[in-house]
Amino acid sequence: MAVSLPDTLFLAAIDFGTTFSTYAFAARDELEDDILKMYVPHWCSLDGSLISHKTPTTVLLDNDEKLVDFGFDAETTYAELSEYGEHEDYFYFRRFKMMLYDQVRTKKLTVDTTVADIRGRKMQAVKVFAHAIRYLKDHLLNCLKTKGKIVKNDDILWVLTVPAIWDDPAKVFMRKAAQEAGIPGHQLMIALEPEAASIYCKHLPVEKLEGTNTISAFQPGSKYLVLDAGGGTVDITVHEVKPNGHLKELDRASGGDWGGTSVDMAFKSALAEIVTEGMIEGYCHKYTEDYIELFRDFEIKKRKCGKGDNSNSVITLKIPVSFTDGCSETLGVDLNTLTNKSRYKDHIFWKTDKVRIDLSTFETFFKPACDGIVRHIKDLFQSPKVKGVNKIIMVGGFSESDILQEVVRKAFPDCHIIVPQDAGLAVLRGAVLFG
Repeated sequence: MAVSLPDTLFLAAIDFGTTFSTYAFAARDELEDDILKMYVPHWCSLDGSLISHKTPTTVLLDNDEKLVDFGFDAETTYAELSEYGEHEDYFYFRRFKMMLYDQVRTKKLTVDTTVADIRGRKMQAVKVFAHAIRYLKDHLLNCLKTKGKIVKNDDILWVLTVPAIWDDPAKVFMRKAAQEAGIPGHQLMIALEPEAASIYCKHLPVEKLEGTNTISAFQPGSKYLVLDAGGGTVDITVHEVKPNGHLKELDRASGGDWGGTSVDMAFKSALAEIVTEGMIEGYCHKYTEDYIELFRDFEIKKRKCGKGDNSNSVITLKIPVSFTDGCSETLGVDLNTLTNKSRYKDHIFWKTDKVRIDLSTFETFFKPACDGIVRHIKDLFQSPKVKGVNKIIMVGGFSESDILQEVVRKAFPDCHIIVPQDAGLAVLRGAVLFG
């Protein structure tokens, strides 16, 4: 029997990101009393160094293509398998959504599209997506049980978010993956990420919208640009609020691969410039667990950079001893000597288990992403279609970066820059309200 969607007891949303994913849910009747009353889980890396509302979009499968682990647990398990040389019998997929970016852009994404794991082994992309969605769905259902909620399958309306640049075949792909994950088609809605973010911001109390002291941003006739900066990609959409409150897209959604992972790549390139790319790749395969920990600490510092007092103007990262010792032994010279021969002389300093990077150098890791975003928005503002747009709403995990926010403010001084609290969860929370 078909579900009467307005009568479902719970609304659940899954935000399936390039680098991180999570879910949220809310009881429909409770939302009527408090529009922001929804549950978002906390995820934690095994060592407790990183606690977040999101977990890495990482899938570990065995040779029979059965799920072994997902998220932080998948990273840890694969690192342990690698340490004992037992990883070759497993599929390890990370940041695989990014692999589909070019195929979406060239309209070649189908249910038969394949993605490769980190060792080049290919699998149907829809199967990998289905494993991830099923894990998040089951995690959500278990969470409801632990809270004493007795829920039947028909009690939940599911919402999956997709980038605005995804075309209809791409949405069919995501719907197929969700159905393979056990979500019935009649209980599933697909929400465009910028539209979901707009819905969330529209319902936020004024004090939770940094950059504006009125609700005029969402009054009929208002025009604004949504900058959805995620891990892999940045999606940009321009909306006008119609008299009935609905949103009109003023220009075709666009974007590029200027997400937060490009900051990681810039840091990795700096390391490669000092110790060679071959050394970095070899270290990744030989000391997988340490490599993951290195970039996990970089992720923490990347999120904090620009926040609070940076009076000492130095960013300190924890470096595994296996990296400093391994590089010195392999290359026959210590890291400080190597650094002094590079353009990072007097900017990067190594200790046994730490590396200190001056703030100005650390900020250069953000430059490729920030430049791409600013250049694209400036080009967009040349179009007559977006005339009158004077507000930029920043959402997505990368939009929480103080560095990116400051760059956007300086580049567009005549625009009101609006950043909601928990910008990284704006799409997810808006997707719940979308349902």
